[in-house]
Amino acid sequence: MLQIDGLKPNKVRNYAKKSVIDGIFAVKDDEIQVYDEIGFWGVTAKAFTEQLKPLSGKSITVAINSMGGDVFDGIAIYNALKAHNGGVNVRIDGLAASIASIIAMAGDTIEIADNAFLMVHNAWSIAMGNKDDMRSMADVLDKIDNALNDTYRKKTKKSYDEIEELMSNETWLDAKTALDLGFVDSIINEEKEVSACFDVSIFKNTPFSLKRNIECSLREKGYSKTLAKAAISDGFDILAGRDALECTNQRDVDNSDLVGELERLANSIKQST
Repeated sequence: MLQIDGLKPNKVRNYAKKSVIDGIFAVKDDEIQVYDEIGFWGVTAKAFTEQLKPLSGKSITVAINSMGGDVFDGIAIYNALKAHNGGVNVRIDGLAASIASIIAMAGDTIEIADNAFLMVHNAWSIAMGNKDDMRSMADVLDKIDNALNDTYRKKTKKSYDEIEELMSNETWLDAKTALDLGFVDSIINEEKEVSACFDVSIFKNTPFSLKRNIECSLREKGYSKTLAKAAISDGFDILAGRDALECTNQRDVDNSDLVGELERLANSIKQST
């Protein structure tokens, strides 16, 4: 997910469009990088398939670092890769979570960095209406989960019940576990710089080690220890200023320090674009 909260909506849209060109979603030689949310704010199925068409007949690598996003865009990307006229190697560089893990399953071969993660869970949605509308949405989610379960089973050869348990528990798989369970074919040891940062606080079972890595990364970027911990516990919105007052009151953060941190965040966004 793009960490650009606090920017005006038109700037957010421009940044999301620009990211396709500037490397969060990019094609380099025969490698497609999916380093963003899946869907409207990041990698859409339309944009992905447009980049895939010129590579017809070629063996490609799809590099993934994504927290997921829109389930139907993700399914469309998966199907486009399965229909690709050429070999598909998937490489998980940092995180393949939610629907991004489904995209990963499209690889003829799937490899994962030894310090990367893959996460599976049940589909999410928001519903509004009466009891019949709510039941109808639950039925739709059941059908989506069944389709995702089938996709994972094709790769892992696990039973329906085994995959259902993993999805229901929002399971985070490190490289070794992903290999043991059949989600990936091999582990790579190459250290690779990953150019996307996600708010993993929205998930309930994020591994402590991953949260710790994010905290260290924020500290290296110049954030104070207080704000780095706030980002992990409260979500990255706090760094964008929407909860700045609450943060100041509850965490005893000096306002001038907070302003300085937000200025550094804005500068880092400008540099990344």
